[in-house]
Amino acid sequence: MEYFILELDQAYTPPRPMNWYGKLDVKALTGKKYYQLHQYMVFQVEQHMQMVWTDIIMHPCFMVSQRAKEVIECYEPGLRFVRVIFSDKEKARSQPYYISSLIGVPALTENSKFNLNRSVIHYAEVDASVVRDRAIVRVTNVNQSNCILIRSDLAESLLTNSSVGIGLRETDVVMTNISERSRF
Repeated sequence: MEYFILELDQAYTPPRPMNWYGKLDVKALTGKKYYQLHQYMVFQVEQHMQMVWTDIIMHPCFMVSQRAKEVIECYEPGLRFVRVIFSDKEKARSQPYYISSLIGVPALTENSKFNLNRSVIHYAEVDASVVRDRAIVRVTNVNQSNCILIRSDLAESLLTNSSVGIGLRETDVVMTNISERSRF
């Protein structure tokens, strides 16, 4: 199965929540403390002329729009989500986003290439036996709190659903039991 690293397309400026620090505990999103998140949160967004209501947000944590949430639930029906409302008072618009309790796995092999502090991935090699055919996971063996790995069928569904702001980065997929690599 093919996998991609899910990223925000650099052509888009997503909504950025203001005053989230102290209200949104990013460490609680690791799954172990997910239940501690408030079930309802509202954030004002920073005013930016080129802001687009993208279907994914990567900062301060991984969030998805209602449309992307519905697609993800088709592939991973057991995921839980917490609703967050982003409000733009200047334009009198609000938009719900959802934070998910993604499973964290050390999916990248030692053959993956990083910068010195492992916060930027230059080359990604995914161990398919660790991912276990899940459609979407959070990668734990990298110094990014929101490195998301997505299976190709879910990525295709998101893209055919006219999702906005979806960026995908290629990975190589290997099985630890098989020495042969496949390039995707």
